[in-house]
Amino acid sequence: MDAVGRSVWQGRVGGDPWVLQVGAWARGAYVLRMEQAGRVEVHKFVLAE
Repeated sequence: MDAVGRSVWQGRVGGDPWVLQVGAWARGAYVLRMEQAGRVEVHKFVLAE
């Protein structure tokens, strides 16, 4: 989700490691929430030039 709480991507990923393509996203702050087998991880990141 972006800095104002809008969902910008939702889906499933497979394989290890996985890559999320963010090149077309606007620059700014984001929160990545991942869930697997009942375990949730949240990561904050900033897209910058």
